[in-house]
Parts: sequence; C-alpha cells; structure tokens
Amino acid sequence: MTKADIANSFIHAWKLKSYLEYNKYDGENLYADVNCPEKEIAFIPEVSFLDAGTAERLLYQARIFATRQIFSVEELLQAYSGKKFDIIFFDPVHIRPDVDYALRALPSLLKDGGVLLVHDCNPPRKEWTDRVRKFGPWVGETFKAFALFRRYNPSAAMVVDEDFGVGIIVNRNLTLDYPCSEDIEFETVSADKRSYLGLCSYDEFTAHLNEGRLPELLTSLPHPEDNSGWHPVTGQRDDDLTVDRRVELGKCRCVVTSPAGCAAHERDLRYDSMAQRLRIPLPSTAQAVEIQFSCGPACFIIQQMDVLDGSGFVHWKWRGDLSRWHSPANVRYVTVGLHQILFCVGTEPGSISFNLDGSTAGFPPDAQLEIGIVPLTPVTGQLIGGVYDAFEAPHITSAQKRISALEWLAADLARQLDEANALVRQWDRRLQLADGLVTERDLQLREAAALIEERDRRIALADEFVRARDHEIAILRQQLAEISERVDIQPASTAR
Repeated sequence: MTKADIANSFIHAWKLKSYLEYNKYDGENLYADVNCPEKEIAFIPEVSFLDAGTAERLLYQARIFATRQIFSVEELLQAYSGKKFDIIFFDPVHIRPDVDYALRALPSLLKDGGVLLVHDCNPPRKEWTDRVRKFGPWVGETFKAFALFRRYNPSAAMVVDEDFGVGIIVNRNLTLDYPCSEDIEFETVSADKRSYLGLCSYDEFTAHLNEGRLPELLTSLPHPEDNSGWHPVTGQRDDDLTVDRRVELGKCRCVVTSPAGCAAHERDLRYDSMAQRLRIPLPSTAQAVEIQFSCGPACFIIQQMDVLDGSGFVHWKWRGDLSRWHSPANVRYVTVGLHQILFCVGTEPGSISFNLDGSTAGFPPDAQLEIGIVPLTPVTGQLIGGVYDAFEAPHITSAQKRISALEWLAADLARQLDEANALVRQWDRRLQLADGLVTERDLQLREAAALIEERDRRIALADEFVRARDHEIAILRQQLAEISERVDIQPASTAR
C-alpha cells in the first residue's frame, strides 16, 4: 500500500471533498493519484539539496506545475487564508525545526475534524535519519518531529506502517503551542514505536476506519507514561521558529587592494531576487577588488559596477565583460537571456576578483564602488547549479553531455511517441477495415472472373456448335444439288 492509498481511504470513508498537497518540488507528488473533487497543490521552497541527478526531474516538474506555487509555510498560510481543507498531505524536507513548525502551522488550514497526513514518519534504518540530506534513501528527522507532536497530542496522532510510515493527525482539540527544543534518539523510538509514534498496521488502520472506529484506535494506542528519552536540542531555541524563513540571509565581503595594503568591508545580502546596491569606499590608489560570498548556495546577477565620486560622477565603469575577472574561486557563470548569472559551486565560499583599470590619475578621495547585485533565491541557485553540473561542468565529457541532453528530451519524445502510437493504432484499424474491403473486392473480382470464364466457355461452345451446324448445312446443300442433277437426267432417258 502507498501513501496515496491511505489518502484515498480517508476520502472514500469520510466522504471528503477538498484536498491540499504540500510537497517537495522535486519529489514524487500524489496529485494525479488522489481521487478528490477539489484538489490544490503547493510546493516547499527546498534549499538544502539539489544535484545534477535531480535537476532534470525538477525541470520536467516545472513544465507541469508553475513555480508560482512554491510557498514557504508562512506564504502558504497567507495564500490559503480563509480557506479550509478536509485533508492535507504533507511530504516535508525532513529537517528540524522546519518540520516542527509545519506540523504546528498546517492544522490551521484544516476543517474541524480534518486530517493531516505526514510522510516518512517511520524510518527503517538509522543511516537514513541523518540531519543533513545525502544521496540515496533519506527520511531525516521527520519522525522526531512527529513523535514530539504526538507527545502533546497522544489521542490525535498515529502512524500507519506503510511507505516509510504515513503519519495521521486528526484536527480536533490539538495542542499546538508546545516547545520544539527537544530531541530523541533513533534507538529510543525504534525500541517502542507503538508508544512513541502510535504505530499500527495498514489492516488495523483500515478496519477501524471503515467501521467508523478510528477515534477508538487513536485513544487506545499507548504512549510513554514518563515521556522518557527526550532531551534538549543542542544549539536550537524555540524562538528559531519565529524567524521569517522566506528570505535567506548571507554576507558579502569586499576586499580592496591598493599599494597601501588591503581593506575589507562586509555587507549583508538578502537572497530574495531583489536588486540591492552595495557601496564600498575606495582609496584613491585602489587597484583591484575581490568579492567573497560566504553564504551558499550563492547565485546572483551583477547588474553594474561603477566607481562614483560624491557628486555621482562615474570615474570607472564595468562593461559587463566576465572574462576580465581573474582567479575566480568556486564560481561559475552562465548566460540566461540578457543576464549573466554567477553561482558558487562546491562547499567552500566563492569569490571573484577584478582590476580597477582605466584611471591612471587615481580616484577622488570620496570615491565609492557601487555594485548593483541581484542575489537570487537559494532554490534558483540550486537549480542553476544543478543544470550547470548536468550539462556544462568541465569534468563531464561531451558524450555524457549528449546522453544527458537525450535523457532530458526523453520525456517529450515519450509523449510524442505515445501520440504517434495512438495514430498508428488508429491507422491500423483503418487499414484492417480497408484490407477487409479489398479482400471482399478481390472475392467479387474472382467471382466475376469465373463468370467471365464460364461465359467465354459457353461462347466457345456456341461457336463450335455454329461451325458444326454450318458444316452440316454445307453437306446437305451438296446432297441436295446431287439429287437435283439426278432428277433432271432421268426424264430424257425415258423418252427414248
């Protein structure tokens, strides 16, 4: 059984009418598999992980669902304010405290008695529960957030032991203001999943659901009496959950080099795809500038770089030539339309350097370097970096690039092939009908040919009969002539 089966079981048993899915943008969504009259879908702005392998799937996803459907939890609550759903399916990014915050916030979008389904609440292996996302199977810390939710709502939460554990939360008299700064170990939960997670089998769940006894099952599931095993989360505070998570913050460090030495200036960056102006004071003998980005995945557009004096007069202007930059560290760039987008690669901070050439007399004392920069949202940076890694990275051979490109076209080709196959099947049916008509025509032609052959045979027989008759007539005429001659001769002999 799958998570979609559990969602459809609720919809069928409780006659639910409205469904909201809040899923990862590069994940496998249930939208097409859920049978509900009214359906909505929104996506989590995942910023923690994206590689070349998932970039193509994400791009394919972007062709089906609009990127404007990507919402943080705060934006989701705002986008659907005033609307309530019967059932919500939530497939989190599996990182705390984000999952804790979502579990406390999403019930506000449910009707009274509505259902929140949460995926990946029963990890089978400890190595799949690392806090940092990694390659291969990974369910992160969602099970901890769900266990904590159930600690404060024991009669409203349970987990069905299917598809890595599907958590069920019934929205009725929930406690949502509990502290989230508590942690628990995988071994502790695994030793007593029935108590910590409210784990039950799919058969047990469906039997109670179909008989209308799900509340009875929820209240009968045990939970640790003393809530043992919980301990404070290291380095996390409850007020972390009140931070506006819609904007990723970072630092930009500009190092100006002159004959007198180097001077560093730090500026804040907001990765929200909005233009920002950074102003860096320059000494009159400034020679070069290095820009260091400390927040990754850094992805940005450089709109302009000018050296201005106090009156706004431009003493030096960057012409947009990226080739003039030297010694880039962990930075790549791609051209998208009219923009040249730079992004950091790897795990180390990126930096770019360029010379302030063009002024032999030096700059005025009040000169400033003004940088027009658009720091893009992290998910955009991840996407562009993943696409670059898939198609442009120097370590990938031309053959591999062509293979990746072909794989990327496979989805379109598959759709076109399906349409072509449908047309072929249609024409096959028409050809079969035509073949039937041709076969019938051939049969009729063969019958006509047989009739013609029979006619020709009869005509030949008639011709033969006519020739035989003519021959008999000729014989009769000859005999008649001979008789006539005898009649003429006989009277003369009698007279003598």
